[in-house]
Formats: sequence, structure tokens, C-alpha cells
Amino acid sequence: AAPAVTNAYFVPDLPYPFEALEPYIDTPTMKIHHDKHHATYVANINKAMEGKDEVPILDLMENALDAGPVRNNGGGHYNHA
Repeated sequence: AAPAVTNAYFVPDLPYPFEALEPYIDTPTMKIHHDKHHATYVANINKAMEGKDEVPILDLMENALDAGPVRNNGGGHYNHA
């Protein structure tokens, strides 16, 4: 297993500008969703995995059958990334 790493997961940059989805999704909504909403999932999954082995997010989700911080926040990050 990989060594324990703090902050193993991160919010990736969007591959397009925040305003690219206008008029369907406005720029402020995109910024909040990316910079706050997705970032919260990432902060919480990193906190839940503190001191544990680094696991690729897909592998982590395959084994996260029980509801809890790993499944909820890891799943939120996986769905947004």
C-alpha cells in the first residue's frame, strides 16, 4: 500500500472557463460549485483519510459500501472530478 499522505485528494482545475456554460449555468454559480461545494468534499475526504494509506479515489469508492464520511465525501469528490 502507498504511504499515508495528508491531502491526497484535490480539486482539479476546470478544463474550461467558469463562464463557458452560460447562459445555462451562470459564472457565480460555477465558481461557488467548484471553489466551495467541490472543495468541501475534498477537504472532508482528506480529513476522513488522515493517517490512512493513500488510495486512488476510484478504488476508495469501490470499497466504500457503508455510508459515512469516506463514502459521502469521497463520492462527492469522485462525482465532481
